[in-house]
Formats: sequence, C-alpha cells, structure tokens
Amino acid sequence: MSKRLLLLNVLLVSGAAVFSVQLVRTFLAAPPLPSPRGAPPPQAAGPATEVRARVSVPLAAYDGVASKNLFNPSRSEAGTASVAPTSKPFLYGIVLKDGAPAAFLEDPVTKKVTSYKIGDSLAGGQLERIEADRVVIRRGEGTFEVLLRDPQKPRAVAAAQPPAASRQPGAQPQPAGGPAVRAPQPPPTLFRRPQLPVAPPVRNAPDS
Repeated sequence: MSKRLLLLNVLLVSGAAVFSVQLVRTFLAAPPLPSPRGAPPPQAAGPATEVRARVSVPLAAYDGVASKNLFNPSRSEAGTASVAPTSKPFLYGIVLKDGAPAAFLEDPVTKKVTSYKIGDSLAGGQLERIEADRVVIRRGEGTFEVLLRDPQKPRAVAAAQPPAASRQPGAQPQPAGGPAVRAPQPPPTLFRRPQLPVAPPVRNAPDS
C-alpha cells in the first residue's frame, strides 16, 4: 500500500510541475496587447494673446479736455439752468376806486387769493393795468391778460343742501340734529254724567 501511495504522489507532483511550466510558457510567448484607439493627446495650449491695433489719436482731439479743466479758475459753466414757465393766475374780483384800483387774484403757487395793485409783483411778472373785466400783467418783454370771466377758472363747489321736507298744514318745523320734542299737553277733561234722583221704594199696605 505504501508503494502505491508513493507512486501516486509522485505522479501528481510531476503533473503539477508540467502544468506550471506550460502556464509560464503561455504567458511569456503571448503577443503584446494592441494600444487602445483614442483621440490624439491634447496639445498644451499656449497663453492666448490679443493683438489690438493701436489707433493714433491726434493731439488736437484733447483740446476740449484741456479747455474744460476742473482746476482752471477762469472756467465758466457752459449751460444755464432753464427757468420753468410760470402758470397763469386766476382773477376773482376787481375794485375800481378813484386813483387806487385793486384786483383779487389767486397765486398759482400758494393758491391764495390776495389783493394786488398796479405795480405789484405777481406770477413772475408785474401788474401793469386794471380794467373793469380784466387785468394786464407784464412778464419779461411781453404782456398777457387775465379775464374776470375766464372759462378755465375753477369754480367753487356749493355745499349740497338737504331736500326740503314736505310740510303738513299746521305742523311746526322740527330742529335738525335731534329727535322732535313734543310740548306737554293738559290732561283731557272728564265729564261726569249727572246722577238721577232715586225714588224711594213703594211699600204695599198689608191687607186687613
């Protein structure tokens, strides 16, 4: 038995050795694997440079900048502030006195009605003439008129009055703002019926 086991072990070891040798030869004799097909390696991009053409500017173009120097003491403002146009006032009344006429006009800025005389300043101008139905104001080199009955003049809104209540004949008006208070009336007079005289009862005489 021992010989058989020894022979079997020798066969197994020799077979394993042969298998190992064949495996090593297979790996050594195998051809190299082909390289994978891919995109070519990216090339290192160099720093992008922007080429800008230099435009030559003549020196005469900077004359305007030199003339508007902020630190120049003789520098003056180029433009002037425009004056907002003044609106037209409204005429509400005229008083014609001997030698001292007056006009009541509403200032378009303050919205107040004030009495003005000839020569007073008003609405950016000066009151030049007062007539029966208009006034003349001089503003700058020209004049304009303000009519007493100007259709553009705002009218005062009258307060709404409650409708008149229908009155019955003999009814007294009731004060508004509270319930009606009735005047005390005398109590009604009681009339008593006159008492009639009561007749005495009649007694019958007894029969004899």
